[in-house]
Amino acid sequence: MMKNIFEICQNVINSKNNGGTVIIPHICDNICNFNTEFERRLISIYPEVKINYELNGKLTLGSCKFLSVAKGYADQELIVASLIAKKKYKNVNRKIYFPALLQCLLSVKNYAKIIFDTKSPKTLQIHLTKKNINSSNSENQFVYFLAEDVYMNSGIDLYYY
Repeated sequence: MMKNIFEICQNVINSKNNGGTVIIPHICDNICNFNTEFERRLISIYPEVKINYELNGKLTLGSCKFLSVAKGYADQELIVASLIAKKKYKNVNRKIYFPALLQCLLSVKNYAKIIFDTKSPKTLQIHLTKKNINSSNSENQFVYFLAEDVYMNSGIDLYYY
């Protein structure tokens, strides 16, 4: 059985030799719902993510919220990025809104550049799983390809499992 994403990321930030800073992006809606399996697991380990997410109430599509949730070896850390790329209106869920997702992925890339410039980690990794995308298989694959295109030649290592 594969380790869960949180164990893998904790191992990376605590590694002395092969470690780095890790960003876990997750796609969420604009009205502060945390009701997917991945999100419930995330806030059971890092409850401050939901608190940070809810601070502004309804959020704008395309915006991101970043929160450092764990410190590791040296300056290595685990950061959760909430990507507001799904719109919920009343009780109707909408699938991923891709223009907002692209804007979010670019924000993560810019945030990573700031980390590189200020903290100089050995590596910077982004860990995506199908569960933190939480969509259909075809959308999951598209999200991965979009992320791969955005982070190409940026010095960011992208992991998808």
